[in-house]
Amino acid sequence: MRAEVTVEWPEEPLPALGDPGGMPVERLMGELPALWPLLSESVARTGPGFLYPGSLRWGPERGWQILRVPPHGAGEEPVPETPGARARDVWAVICGLVTLAVGRPPRDLTDASLLLELHAGNSPHGLDAVVRALLAGNDPGGVVAAVTRPWDEGVSVRIAAETAVGSRKAKGDPEWDNEDAFAAVRSTDGVVALVVCDGVTGPGDGSGARAARAAVAALKDYLVSSHDLEGALRAAEDAVVGQGRGASTALFAAVHPDGRTALLSVGDSPAWLVRMLPFGGRTALRLNPDQTVLAESLLTDPFANMGGSILLGNLGGYADEPFLADVQVVPGDMLVLLSDGAALGEDDWFAGDLVELAGIHQSAAALAAALVCRAERLGGLDNATALVAEIRPVVR
Repeated sequence: MRAEVTVEWPEEPLPALGDPGGMPVERLMGELPALWPLLSESVARTGPGFLYPGSLRWGPERGWQILRVPPHGAGEEPVPETPGARARDVWAVICGLVTLAVGRPPRDLTDASLLLELHAGNSPHGLDAVVRALLAGNDPGGVVAAVTRPWDEGVSVRIAAETAVGSRKAKGDPEWDNEDAFAAVRSTDGVVALVVCDGVTGPGDGSGARAARAAVAALKDYLVSSHDLEGALRAAEDAVVGQGRGASTALFAAVHPDGRTALLSVGDSPAWLVRMLPFGGRTALRLNPDQTVLAESLLTDPFANMGGSILLGNLGGYADEPFLADVQVVPGDMLVLLSDGAALGEDDWFAGDLVELAGIHQSAAALAAALVCRAERLGGLDNATALVAEIRPVVR
């Protein structure tokens, strides 16, 4: 005879994260500061291990609600911790956050990390950093405070870049082996525009390199007098299509004098932000999604694992659905634009390396060089480009 368990709640449960009528995803980062003390109080009452993937609830009038399922016969004293109890609680919290952010529950921690990486920007900025903090046993509240830090004064920008062919990518043609191209342009009204284009290799005839270089040449002319990134995309697309062959990714950022930063991307070149935490240390958050077959497939199939290098958007005829976003940079930030060859490794692996390298190499030039060296140490499998903007306060 199968055992049956019936759970009755003392009050009506609010909608779970991701349920219709529940929390709108755009409110998540603003609501998280109220969650952490409630979670601590909840665990203190019952002991760890009694949260489940549907525990996190929220309503627009009452705010957060946490449902706990203590074991049968538990008294009022907290139950002693059992092996894996805290890990189960962390998984329950991550499950709720990821479900709200991407529209489906994660299969496991690897799936959760991949979803947040490949759909960064479509999910709330900084949620990937919050999840990494939870997994590491660090303070997620400090991450939220850092990510949502306000800034209403000016910034200045120091820029550096490094690029390398990659030893195993090189085919003996130094002029065309590197299919990455990049630029940094200061416009007449003080906006700093950053550009990374990663040419698609194609049949190996140099068309990818030509496409990336044609796009960057057009962007240098356009961005001197305008910081309209959608207009810049049209100029780059016209340049690539006009040469008759070749394709490239496109990653643009425009940093305004007050720190407002516009982002645009087509393809799979990633943008990251490294930010100081309130009480020391750093965190890293990815700013834009991949436009690939794998990223699209993962939204509905948690077992998808093919198509990571097949682009759904690129310069050269498929640039009509760019990703667009705005972020606020503050002094102490490192804004990092990369070709995918410079960001090798799973999300948690690369993010951890980026944080570590930014702590060691605290200038734009040093960090850019370190990131390209890292790519070579990991095998030199692809062209690697790092364009880094070091955000500084304005000197009055």
